[in-house]
Amino acid sequence: MTTVLALELLRATIAMPAGSKVVDTSADAASYSVSPADGSYTVMVAAVTPAHPPTYTAATTQLPKLTPGFQGFSRNEQTADGWVLEFEAVSLATKAPLYGVVVRRTIGGTALECSRTERSAAARDQVTRACLSLAAR
Repeated sequence: MTTVLALELLRATIAMPAGSKVVDTSADAASYSVSPADGSYTVMVAAVTPAHPPTYTAATTQLPKLTPGFQGFSRNEQTADGWVLEFEAVSLATKAPLYGVVVRRTIGGTALECSRTERSAAARDQVTRACLSLAAR
């Protein structure tokens, strides 16, 4: 069963499995870590700051350079309010495959970045679904 959780400081909501935990991880900007009770994946949602790539082109150029072991994009699309980038990488330490996602959305006039790198494509797909569920509170 899915529930809608409030991300108060971002004035947004996210759809996650019932029982999911929301943790305020704010430092220089509002951000949250959200994960289901079983810990099978984690979603990171943050207000966009100058440290984030400002455009789709910048994101698609910078992500491969900033991701150790980057192998390529499996999904690379610009959307009406941002972008969805899914990618594969290889852990430099263990040589295990990694699956990442970065979603940029504008919710209620605020740019948000939702992302995570996981150890399975299935977990990454759950993160992508959650990121695409972001909505105004």
